[in-house]
Amino acid sequence: MAAPLELITSPSCYRAVLASQATQFDRDVDETCATLYRWSQESASSDAYVVLAVDHGALRQAFVVGGRVVISFAGPKEATTADDMIEVGTHYCRHRAGEHVLVASSDVLLRTRCKLAAQEAESSRAHQRSQWVQFEHRLLFATLATISAAEASDIECLFLGPAPPTAKAAAAARAARRERAGIKQELTCDRREQAARLQARLEAAISCGHCAVRLPGAHEPPVAGLSEAARAAHSHAAALNDHAWVESSRATLRAGVERYWSRKSENAWGADAR
Repeated sequence: MAAPLELITSPSCYRAVLASQATQFDRDVDETCATLYRWSQESASSDAYVVLAVDHGALRQAFVVGGRVVISFAGPKEATTADDMIEVGTHYCRHRAGEHVLVASSDVLLRTRCKLAAQEAESSRAHQRSQWVQFEHRLLFATLATISAAEASDIECLFLGPAPPTAKAAAAARAARRERAGIKQELTCDRREQAARLQARLEAAISCGHCAVRLPGAHEPPVAGLSEAARAAHSHAAALNDHAWVESSRATLRAGVERYWSRKSENAWGADAR
């Protein structure tokens, strides 16, 4: 049985929490990562781990930060998105050990994809527990306060950079970008640049030997002495860094989604015919 993890407002039993950086479009990618990292340390059960999927990035990579937080970058190709990594991650969690998964998303299509991914993973299991993949609205994370530069921890500064701006300065910079672009939301090029900058910071931390950041290789076993949640986070990141496995899983899950919509279409036509 998975240990309880408090998701902001209500306690539930979860082993893994999967979310996209799109949970907070009013913040930059590095701010969102730092905010959710703090939430994982202060509000989440020590037996659970959190996966934050980020669109874009110079490479498709999954880092482990602070033991039990996975930062997954979808990579430079538009064909792979953060939603794809959440779908694959849901499949991985349910296939590996039937882990109880929480997906933070209000996207109906992504929720459907994750349900189907769980069902596909459970087809070979003796007891199907598809209800163990549950969902929370992404706006729950909007209640989290932005981390100020003065109170940022050492690990949070890995996300925010060595001289993070104040929350007010960051908001002003966003407003200026949007005013220049003539829109109220971030452009894709802005998100792409933010993801690449964050990824470079994490890679630099590894190059400097920072013990809080790891980049597990495909099939790389966890190091000795880790907690159960940290071992699970390491294994999850290692699976996402196995590009051949990810592509194979995506193909399988894509075929399942196509079958699902084909059946829905056939049932709709049948109902109309009657």
